[in-house]
Amino acid sequence: MEDAIRVLRAGSPRAAILLTWLAVVYDVLGKLRELEEGGDLPAKALREEYDAIRTSEDVRKSQDFEGRIPVIASNLELISNLEKRDLERLKSERHRCAHPSQTDESTPYLPSDELARYHIRVAVESLLQFPPTQGKAALARIQADIDSPYFPIEDAAAHERMRRHIGRARQSLIRNLAITLMKAILGDPPTELSVRRRSALIALWKIHPAELDGLARHKLSSLAAQTSDDQLRQLLFLVRPLEQLFAVLDRTLKDRLRLYIESPPTAEDIFATASALAMNEYRSAGLVRLSRYSTADYYAAVTMAGKNIPPDLVRVLVSELFKNSHQPLGDELIRRFTAVAPLMTPPEIGAFFELLVKDGKPQVTHAADVEPVVSRFDKSIAEREFRASSAAALYPWEDMRLPF
Repeated sequence: MEDAIRVLRAGSPRAAILLTWLAVVYDVLGKLRELEEGGDLPAKALREEYDAIRTSEDVRKSQDFEGRIPVIASNLELISNLEKRDLERLKSERHRCAHPSQTDESTPYLPSDELARYHIRVAVESLLQFPPTQGKAALARIQADIDSPYFPIEDAAAHERMRRHIGRARQSLIRNLAITLMKAILGDPPTELSVRRRSALIALWKIHPAELDGLARHKLSSLAAQTSDDQLRQLLFLVRPLEQLFAVLDRTLKDRLRLYIESPPTAEDIFATASALAMNEYRSAGLVRLSRYSTADYYAAVTMAGKNIPPDLVRVLVSELFKNSHQPLGDELIRRFTAVAPLMTPPEIGAFFELLVKDGKPQVTHAADVEPVVSRFDKSIAEREFRASSAAALYPWEDMRLPF
């Protein structure tokens, strides 16, 4: 294709069209080999057919095979039917440029620069820029990877994996994958598989935000609106980290989610509260539920919400803990600190350690009793703040046997 652009700039659109067609042919041949390596049997048969023609130096069969390139690309789902017609035009224009042709008996045919640029653009945008698998085969391959237990759920790792899959994908593949993932997530109660699928959808949204924002408005919101009462848990699981999707839900559906959070089934109580704490829309409802919890349920809800709790809400939770702390420290307060500990700032960590001592006396029985909460802080910050606190003299850091 570089040669095509070079000769076009040199003033030869006829040669540019010839070279563009050659780029298309070689691109399809290269993708046949890549598809064969991936186990595509039709691609293998076509590659073997081409190799036999090339080895035998059969000119007629070689011409016939070259003429079928647009059809081959379409059958392998490398291009759409509309793009196949565009490549058929390029093939026809190639024939006119490669053979003696005239606009009249005294004027040889000479295509315009604009026509050459059009064919170059069509070749690149419809075929050359994309990896070999783009249709149903690509969708099945990506789904299989996402559903594998080895698909990453961490944001950065999931983003990188999805970028390799779909960084240069067609809009149709992006759309179909997003819809497939959303239907799968809404179809079953949240599991580890649901987490992987949601991580993939979040990564897909970050890689192709414009396409997914448009799809959310016109398709995904209507899918969400079909959610039954039994699927509200799945919907909440889906939209909690996807603010873009939550934003396009209609008010009726948002109100249904609020009612679900306020009165969830018993088995889904902790999940509903943890999700509410991580969403501005439902934060107040989550705090109301949290205030009524036993220490065990409080710990479970805050731990489940984890890093998804917004920083300003973390400050509220920490303030409540300090406000309600009493001396000597009780097991319940220690356990609640354990839940919030990973979210605390260094000054808050230091303030907690100061609570371990009152009037020079320990407020818990032994250093081992502090281990569960201390172990949930960042190690370097915890050690620094601990050694700087009054607790350091009564609870030697080295005696804690922390599981870092």
